[in-house]
Amino acid sequence: MFERPIEKIIMETLNNDEQINALAFITFLKENKMFFEKEKGYWEDKFYWAIKYNDKYVCTVAPKPDLPFFRQAYKVARNCQTSTANNSAC
Repeated sequence: MFERPIEKIIMETLNNDEQINALAFITFLKENKMFFEKEKGYWEDKFYWAIKYNDKYVCTVAPKPDLPFFRQAYKVARNCQTSTANNSAC
């Protein structure tokens, strides 16, 4: 199955500020060497990714405006960024 990049899905499913914030969030994750893992089973054909950092799951991303996962993942990553800036574990 051909998998489209998450950035393309964001451009197709979100609008305005949500799109800008989502793209910034994805950039943040990639710049901080977080790994995007496509979920298996029920989630396999959905727009849903598990995000790993240092081999540990830190959040999930589902760039769909009707799902609250993206908003929660953004909060988790921002908390993680603050923790790593203070040299503590996220």
